[in-house]
Order: sequence, then structure tokens, then C-alpha cells
Amino acid sequence: MEALVYRKSAASSWTEELDARSTPDDRSNASVPASAHETSPLSPELFYPLVTEQERVTWTHWLPTSIVFDRARALSPSGVVNALTRLKAPPEVLEEFHWTWNMDLFEAYEVRTPVRRDARDPLLLGRLGGQWYRLALWGESLLPLEEITALVQQSLAIRARAARRRIWLGLGAHSLDSPSCCGWAICCGRGNPLAPACC
Repeated sequence: MEALVYRKSAASSWTEELDARSTPDDRSNASVPASAHETSPLSPELFYPLVTEQERVTWTHWLPTSIVFDRARALSPSGVVNALTRLKAPPEVLEEFHWTWNMDLFEAYEVRTPVRRDARDPLLLGRLGGQWYRLALWGESLLPLEEITALVQQSLAIRARAARRRIWLGLGAHSLDSPSCCGWAICCGRGNPLAPACC
């Protein structure tokens, strides 16, 4: 099983930037951002990519089942850990969750997963205020976000065409059922010289 933990790439670029600007004595604190030494809370944007509204639609469509854990109601992370374990999250995902919990980065956590048992991969998100952040994705067939977005767009286009077709068929069936029509398909269409008097 593969796992993609989003903090790793963000933290490594941050650490490289820190190394370029710091002295060897400062590097002992490289695992903790400078803002952690101040009294202001850490921003998740230092470590994780922000989930845009379009990306949120993509994830909601791709992984329709959502389990939300509100940190204000949970005294311990056990509920989230149980859900992650049930979804066979690898150790690095559990480690990542514990890190964010201990750092008090998020107000809530969301686990998105497919309804069906297929090759789609569960996703762990964190929320602070109204913003969601991608923490980790794991599973058997990790697809790039661009490929998932393309598949979702295709699926939404097919659904839109099907909905338009249902509406079109529904309107046609409605006009046949109207009391001013005899119900014969050949006579629907005003101006048909062969249509009975009821049309």
C-alpha cells in the first residue's frame, strides 16, 4: 500500500530555506518553524496544501463518504485513529495525524472514502476556520490529482447529459399526458393534418 503525506514536501522546502538562512546553532530547531517559538499559533499553510473549492468538489465526487471529527468534542484522537486503522492507513499516515494533533493545527479532521469497495484511495483532510488542507492520501492506486480531476469532470459531464436527457424525455412524456392530447405519438405536434380533433 502506498501513501502520500503532503507535509513531507512542504516541510522539506521550508527546511531547505531555513538551512540557507540560518547558522548551525539554529538548525537544531529545524523541525519546528520559527513561528512556533512565538506565541502566535502555527498556520497549517506552512506544511500543507490548501484545498480549493474546485478541488473540494473533486474530492467530494471522487470520495463521496465523509467522516468528520470535531476536535472540540474529542478529548483524545482515538476516534480518528480507529477510523484510519479501519481504512488500513499505513503507519506514516497515522504518524502524520498524531503530529498534527499534537501540534494543535486543526479544529476538525475529515476522512473521505469511497462508498464502494474499489481502487479509490482514502484521503485525510484537516480544517482550520473555513479552510481545508490535504494531509495524506493512501491506497493501492494513488492517482495524481490532475487525473482524478479529469475523471471527475468526465463523470460530471455524463451526469449532466443524462439529467438533460431525463428532463427532455420528461417534458415529452408530460405533453403526451396532458388532457388536451390523445396520447398518440404521431398526432403530437399541432398542425398535423392527420391528427384527430382532440389535439
